[in-house]
Amino acid sequence: MTAALGRLVVEGFRSIRHLELDLTTDVTVLIGANGSGKSSLVSALELASRVVDDTATDRLTRQAGVARQYFDGPSGSMDSILIELTQEKSSNNGLSLTYRTRIENDINDQPLYTEELTFQDNSGTPRLFRQEFGPSQHSAIQRIACNPAHELYGAVESFIPLVSSCRVFHFDDVSANAPVKGSSTVGDDIYLRSDAENIAAYLLKVRNDHPEHYQRIVSAVRHVTPFFDDFVLVPDPSERIRLRWKQRGLDRTFLAHEASDGTLRFICLATLLLGPDLPGTVVLDEPELGLHPAAIGVLAEMARVAGRSGHRAILATQSVPLVSHFNLREIIILDRTEGATQASRPDEEFLGAFLEDYSTGSWRHYDTRLHDEVSRLPFPAPRRPPRDRGARPGRHRRRVGEGLIPARGLTRLRREIARAGGPERIDHGPSTAPSKRLLRADPGYLKTVTGPLLVAEAGLSAVLARCPTFAAWWEDLLS
Repeated sequence: MTAALGRLVVEGFRSIRHLELDLTTDVTVLIGANGSGKSSLVSALELASRVVDDTATDRLTRQAGVARQYFDGPSGSMDSILIELTQEKSSNNGLSLTYRTRIENDINDQPLYTEELTFQDNSGTPRLFRQEFGPSQHSAIQRIACNPAHELYGAVESFIPLVSSCRVFHFDDVSANAPVKGSSTVGDDIYLRSDAENIAAYLLKVRNDHPEHYQRIVSAVRHVTPFFDDFVLVPDPSERIRLRWKQRGLDRTFLAHEASDGTLRFICLATLLLGPDLPGTVVLDEPELGLHPAAIGVLAEMARVAGRSGHRAILATQSVPLVSHFNLREIIILDRTEGATQASRPDEEFLGAFLEDYSTGSWRHYDTRLHDEVSRLPFPAPRRPPRDRGARPGRHRRRVGEGLIPARGLTRLRREIARAGGPERIDHGPSTAPSKRLLRADPGYLKTVTGPLLVAEAGLSAVLARCPTFAAWWEDLLS
């Protein structure tokens, strides 16, 4: 079961005096101006995971010590940091798991960690388990997790996924010496690293072990990068591998440093969000950097795909186009009041006014965002159907959708269309709408990626011929 984060509390960290956030929506979008506290929230989540894996001390030391991280504002200062993570009950059979760590500094400005675990069972007979550890220079949770003989090993084992599955990813570095442009060992493929250093090794594993996920990644990249054909994932004799790909119509392969910044970042995002090993809570800081509007739309859809599969996606952004793809209950506005970060859930009027002041552009009403986005996207050119040279015994002719949608789901869709009497007769309500049927056939279905690719395979003329209602709408749209 995915350890999805449901609630976050941060106190005394950088610009945050006290902040409580409900994170029970599939996607949470944090928006605010520079200095509003977005990066502080992201860093707090990263710090909590580092406490548990015992790498927080090194990080705090490199950031000029613990005391420099304390909140200090006009309303006063604080002398400790508190981070509290609570797992969503629905992701753990109604159980409430809370991990809390308080970070203080000793006389040498070295960190001391106090950790607390709370286990609350509200189903049937209420049960409460609470255990505190520390203060210590090292995580007690990590020490117990490595010792199955410890009396609290079972309790700690329940909490590890809550913290370890909350991971922050930074794909902003695409400089000449960026980790994503280097090489990694083939065996470094368990999960995608936070800086995508091992992306080639990870993609190789996904291609070999999870071909459907790999195809989704490739399809998404093709959608936003028309010249892209496929990745070239070939280790060298020393079993090291680096990111390379082929371009359509050319024989040579390309290295990561030959891609634009936006293309490289999108490859990292697609590999993460569409891959098979997505953490329970994925945090992305300004994922829109360098992306064109069509790619931003696909990014939003990929985040929703992750949410539908039981994960949490937290996006910290300054991009109004990205925000426009989400509804009000998914948006949190961060602002500084008297030197302290404040969070609020906006209503439509407030959000519109905020974004109008915040951006140089104009705010598009949420209800019209889909129409606006579709109007910006280039419609894929239909592929020329292969010439029929006559059926050959034992030779399989590829049908539309094969490779994009799992075979079982594709067969189910064809049967449903046949029983209904056509593709426009299968919609009998919210549960049988085409989008719902497609999601049942393929939980990884991306409307902005898979949909256009399916149309491209079939050919627009074939779609218009089988769907007279859609054809009439299409003609009206073009007139």
